[in-house]
Amino acid sequence: HPTAYEGPSTKILSADIHNSIIADGTTIHGARIVNSVIRSGVTIQEGVTVEDSIVMDHT
Repeated sequence: HPTAYEGPSTKILSADIHNSIIADGTTIHGARIVNSVIRSGVTIQEGVTVEDSIVMDHT
């Protein structure tokens, strides 16, 4: 399954994302996201790896 980006306010900068769903209002900068769901309003900073996870709203 390809990565899906949802919503116009999602911001992704220099990220490595595979097989994941990224919700509206999410900011990802320099992170690695694999087989995960990232919900609305989440910020993931540089150097972070999220794998096989669901990250809930505004965390």
